[in-house]
Amino acid sequence: MTKIRISGISNLADARAAATLPVDYIGLNLNLAQPGAISPVKVSDYLQWLSGVTVVAQVHHLNQEKALRFIELLELPFAEINFETGYEANDKIWYWIDNRIEIPSKASYVVGNLTDNKVNRFVRLNPENKTTVEAIVKAGVAGIDLHIADFKQDGETNWEELEQLCIKVKEA
Repeated sequence: MTKIRISGISNLADARAAATLPVDYIGLNLNLAQPGAISPVKVSDYLQWLSGVTVVAQVHHLNQEKALRFIELLELPFAEINFETGYEANDKIWYWIDNRIEIPSKASYVVGNLTDNKVNRFVRLNPENKTTVEAIVKAGVAGIDLHIADFKQDGETNWEELEQLCIKVKEA
């Protein structure tokens, strides 16, 4: 079954609302250089409120070594880092590739050809391309990433649309 991750969470209210949806992972934005990032000091508060989902530290600004130390300190199971920091298979590290830019050949090779179970491949869906859910699920990707920013209008999250898309993915 295809896994679902809600990523880009930057506040406790959104994290709690996302945890009520049929999702498997919640990605917390922990890069303090980005607007709306969550302070690592607050992660334990989030963990107290979230059950039934696995929390992923989105730390695109760290390399693998620092990310591993970071999640060890915060007692989180996974970190997501930028692929450009280098690839080395590790079951606690996920790699993010910005799909808005042309993917370098090395990144394209890793994403396209590695069969290593430690490589978690998530395809980002947004409201504009949600009609491709069935095709993406049938392609056998590890999961579907729904970035919360893609479901915000005038600062408000469209939780109904997000929930409908989660259900559609789970039923595909």
